[in-house]
Amino acid sequence: MTRKIFIAIVLLLSYSLSEAQISSVRVRSSSENFGQNGVFYALPRAVLKVDIVVAKIKDLPGPYASYAPQVLGVNDYIKREEVSYAVKGVYIQTLTEADPDAVYFLNFGERSGKSDRAFIIQLQNNGVLKGMNETSSSNEADIKAKVELRADYFKQDFDYLANLNQVVRIDTIIRRISVDTSNIEDVIYNRTLVEKSMLERAQDAAKNYMDIHKNRVELLSGFQEVNYPAQTIALMNNELKNMEEAYLALFKGKRYIGEEQYSFYVIPEGVKTRQTYPLCKFSKENGLTDLATNGGTRINLMLQTNGVTDVLKNQEAGDQSLGVFYRVPETARVWVDYNGSEFAKNTFLIPQLGVLQWVYTTKTILSTDPKTGMLKALEIK
Repeated sequence: MTRKIFIAIVLLLSYSLSEAQISSVRVRSSSENFGQNGVFYALPRAVLKVDIVVAKIKDLPGPYASYAPQVLGVNDYIKREEVSYAVKGVYIQTLTEADPDAVYFLNFGERSGKSDRAFIIQLQNNGVLKGMNETSSSNEADIKAKVELRADYFKQDFDYLANLNQVVRIDTIIRRISVDTSNIEDVIYNRTLVEKSMLERAQDAAKNYMDIHKNRVELLSGFQEVNYPAQTIALMNNELKNMEEAYLALFKGKRYIGEEQYSFYVIPEGVKTRQTYPLCKFSKENGLTDLATNGGTRINLMLQTNGVTDVLKNQEAGDQSLGVFYRVPETARVWVDYNGSEFAKNTFLIPQLGVLQWVYTTKTILSTDPKTGMLKALEIK
């Protein structure tokens, strides 16, 4: 019985030696030369890209703002120039890159021409392992959420402000001439151009506004009794409305809204189940500023792991093993916290917070997810 067991062990060792011993070794900065019979590969890690879109609001008073209550009876007008900021949108997406802390050397070992089977190793363009012995070379589309921003360009001036600034002033001069017993009056009209006062210009603008408003009402009410086509009425009404708003802005002022986009990149790491990453500070007066700036409220990226990989911690692989390494990614809920409010809360797979595992590949065909490093398909020959 003992002799049979010994023969079986010898046969097993002979078969193992005839096959290629494929192994992976973790690469560090202090690692020595691994030789040339192999290839380097990396596991992926996720980078969280946070886009914060801030609206810049500029209130500009009209040139006749101080006369708005007197001339038009308008009280809801912009009284002074102000600039304020507001958070318009927060967007979170993940980007994939090679993890510099998870680079490995795949050693092909000693191979013989008769017994060793040929195999294929596929890598991504960033060095991340895609699969082994997988014949398909089609790349999966990398779909990323894109932030669509609208660029607003405004001319910061007022239409119809440029108008005639001079008025004709007529001075009447009466000269009385006495000749003997007769009195003669000589009337002289002296015309000069003088600048209008701001009140007079405001009154002119108000009159033009009222005239346009009247014409628009008459157009829509059919006062002119002209059978205009519907498209013509719509066009004229739109033009009159734009002119009406332009004149009214001379009193009420204008509000300009632009957009500013800020991007922050965060690489989650560590073993804490709840992680906080400060991004910047925000205030209504100054907008987004650096963390070192005085004032403002801090904006944080929050991460809460789901604990899926906790049961695999005791099975974590070391720095060297037969076959290739892969990862079981961790699931995490990610959101942006500002002043106690949560924005853009979503769930992502974070490979580097997961657990490292390995699989022997001499008699297997495998495929890994290039974004997470997790086994996607496995066939045992």
